[in-house]
Amino acid sequence: MINILSVNCELALAPYLAESLGEFIEQGSTASRVVRQGGSGLIIRSDGPLLLLRHQDREAALEVEGARHYRATVEFRRVFYSVERLSDEVVFTSVGRGLLLSHPQSMMWFDTHALSAILSAVNGPAGETAPEGPALPDWLQVSAGGGRLLISDRRTGRWVLLGSDHLSELNRRLESLEGSYEPGHTATPPTVAVKGLVIHLQSAFRLARALEAFAESGQVDAYEDAAPGYYLKVGRAVEGMELVDSRLRVGMTAREARKWAAIIRDELSQLEAEELERGEIRTVFARGEGGRWVLHAGDEVLVPEGMRARLTSSGGDLNDCAIDRPALGEIDGFTLLLQEKTGGCVALTREELEKFVKEENRQG
Repeated sequence: MINILSVNCELALAPYLAESLGEFIEQGSTASRVVRQGGSGLIIRSDGPLLLLRHQDREAALEVEGARHYRATVEFRRVFYSVERLSDEVVFTSVGRGLLLSHPQSMMWFDTHALSAILSAVNGPAGETAPEGPALPDWLQVSAGGGRLLISDRRTGRWVLLGSDHLSELNRRLESLEGSYEPGHTATPPTVAVKGLVIHLQSAFRLARALEAFAESGQVDAYEDAAPGYYLKVGRAVEGMELVDSRLRVGMTAREARKWAAIIRDELSQLEAEELERGEIRTVFARGEGGRWVLHAGDEVLVPEGMRARLTSSGGDLNDCAIDRPALGEIDGFTLLLQEKTGGCVALTREELEKFVKEENRQG
């Protein structure tokens, strides 16, 4: 998935996002467009100095510097997962040992066995598998003829009609997928508990400041902190302050606010956490089991111990990716780290990278 502040959308939208982000960065505006992939739509338009995105009732607004940051993460995902848009708006995406096939109305997922069976069917009579090929899964139906291939998923009713260029791409993808690996267990970053609420570290510093301000002055700095995967709203209530996430609402008096602010600060100190802000981009570094986390709004990447030296080397080799560490690369002056299984991708400026590496050296 692709995270842009509060917006979370499909990898199949990467080619469209990269185009619009590039136009906005280079020209200061972009043509309004509504893009559909996988049955859902993405609205992209510019409004003065802002690029506006809307997807499934979530919105994000980017200035030019924010657009540069997210163009780098979108482009890195597009290259790493080989996201390609072909004719008829059919998009291919390789994830692990699977293939995501998307078009405006729906999307379909195939493992290597199903993909082999589909390609075998192209060489046999219409709707049948070639004798030497693997058997089609019960849920999969194919019909080949006239250089085109109709694929249907009986479980969902989804279907896609492919042409000769798509068939050539399927053959190419199968070869690369058979040589890939399945990612292992993915760690999750630590969180802070506040009266039953789960506070993500990306929100913890701001919440601590809001609690401290309320405890000192009685004033509530109301705000909403939304990202794919978490939501936190801070506002005024009868008790003085209220905190709301996607599950619970809790009240907070000034005395409680002082106590909980101290607890949050202590937790952050124990995790050796630090917050950096760059326009609308908020970055948090924090210690985790076996490494150190780099956290953005909806993106979370664990940098394992021992990977520090590679971060300061120029460039990055996308092929040099292992199960136990994120992929590394450079785009437009950003150093990028991508966690393959989750799709989490962070982009660090040179100053942020130097600070991260300096912290790692100090702690090591």
